[in-house]
Amino acid sequence: MEAKFNPLIQLNRNAAGTFFKLIFLPLGVILLLLLIFYRPLLALYYQQQAGVSLRAVIPVGDNDYGGFACLRPFIEDLNERDLLLNAAMHLRKAEALSPRQAHIFYVLGKTYCLLGDYENAIAAFQRFGELRPRNPAGYLEMGFALLQACPPNGKCADGLNTYDTWRQAGVRAEDFLVMAEKAHSKGDYENALLWYQNAQRMGLELRSTIAYLRYLTLSQSGLNEEADQALVRAIEIDRGWINEEERLRAWFRYGVILYDRMDFVKAMKVFKKAIEFDVHRDKVRRELSHVYRFLGLIAFQQDDLKTAHDYFVTSLDIDPTNIWSHVHYGWILYYLDKANLQKSIKEFDIALDLAGEQSIVWNDVIRHLIKWGEFDLAKTYCQKSFDLGIGDQVTNCTFVN
Repeated sequence: MEAKFNPLIQLNRNAAGTFFKLIFLPLGVILLLLLIFYRPLLALYYQQQAGVSLRAVIPVGDNDYGGFACLRPFIEDLNERDLLLNAAMHLRKAEALSPRQAHIFYVLGKTYCLLGDYENAIAAFQRFGELRPRNPAGYLEMGFALLQACPPNGKCADGLNTYDTWRQAGVRAEDFLVMAEKAHSKGDYENALLWYQNAQRMGLELRSTIAYLRYLTLSQSGLNEEADQALVRAIEIDRGWINEEERLRAWFRYGVILYDRMDFVKAMKVFKKAIEFDVHRDKVRRELSHVYRFLGLIAFQQDDLKTAHDYFVTSLDIDPTNIWSHVHYGWILYYLDKANLQKSIKEFDIALDLAGEQSIVWNDVIRHLIKWGEFDLAKTYCQKSFDLGIGDQVTNCTFVN
């Protein structure tokens, strides 16, 4: 017996099918999307967690060492190392979920460098390079990691080396000079030295510049004997200066060392050679002015007052704000002719106005006035020093009170 078509039953069936589609189809789509995006989202979460740990060690905006993690000394603080290990763990988890995401390997390499694990850092940067062969950032960091792993030149036994790595990134020696000059201009001689060394590794001749930067770095650390040795080395090589201005600065400092040792003959040769350099005067106005001042002092020591006078005039022509040149010019005017006393006083006044509260300048001026028998003038200057609040530091005033 045939079953009769029941429209109510069919309606119920249609409704049930529609309900199923309305409820389960979207759920299926959501489930499918979760399956597709679960791994990338979880990888992103792990990267964010790693970032939190890394920022606790190296804050955002910290551009020491040019922002390169592998150029920094590795982190020794135990608490910070724990944070870095935590970051590495999260990055490894992210790598397992998203093995073709290049940025994970870049950050992982930097993290390993901060830990001092340069072997794993190099491996991470190699993988980054495979995924992003045109991005130079990884090659740069990898080059620094190779320098750390295989000192002094970054040439490792497996054939990897810093120079080829950087060349692969399209890096030129001149690129490092930009970083070197930036650090140098800030007085960050230690970092500048690193950048100059890297530029030399890429083929530039910078031996004297590097030796001079060692001098500046050692001087900054108070290691004066070692600093002087580095300066002598720079002068002896006298090749590979970044520019003539830097060369003049080095020769000037060397001349001062010789002058302080009272080796006036050799000091004069050094200073005279320095004034032959083809420099941009405005860039070394201060140093060049002092070179002529020291030449004047040496001529004065040799009782050649006329030559000393001419050197001091030249010094002031170059830099009218040179305090000691005004003082020494004041001396020479008087020694040439005592009738020049008022001219000498004028030079002393200019020097003291420029010196402000520098008691050493006041002491020198007052010492010479006492030496010349100008006690009333000496007393006047002593009173001025007390008015400035530095009278107790001007010890020569004890001889006129």
